[in-house]
Parts: sequence; C-alpha cells; structure tokens
Amino acid sequence: MSPHIVRRCIQQRLVDEVLTEADLAELRCIRRLTDLGVNMAGVEIVLRMRRQIEELQAEIARLERLLAASTALETPEW
Repeated sequence: MSPHIVRRCIQQRLVDEVLTEADLAELRCIRRLTDLGVNMAGVEIVLRMRRQIEELQAEIARLERLLAASTALETPEW
C-alpha cells in the first residue's frame, strides 16, 4: 500500500496516525477492498458500516446478558 493511501486513510480517520496492530489489520482490509475495485469513498462506507455492525452486536450481547440475569432472578428455586 502506498504512503499516499495510508495518509489518506489517516486523514479520513479510518486508522489512527500512530498505527497499532488493529490499524494495520484495517489497512490490510482497505487494501483488499481497493484490490477488488472499491474506491476510497466505498471503502470508508464499508468500514463505517462494519464498525456499526460490531457495535450493534456488542449491544445485543449486552442486552442478552441483562435479560438472562433478570430472568434468572425471576425464576423461583424449588
């Protein structure tokens, strides 16, 4: 991946300026998407949607744990 693309990804806040392992993985994903012909605007949309999906999955897991805990409190022990 060219330095120009990395700088653009940093400017668009797709990755942090100080690259972590997660950022490097994100850059590999960006590279795969661009290799598939997705332009940078499309890459940004895909990555933001993926982050939103991950956040929603975490929220679902939290709510399921909360529901399980409240159900356990309501179940009488014989």
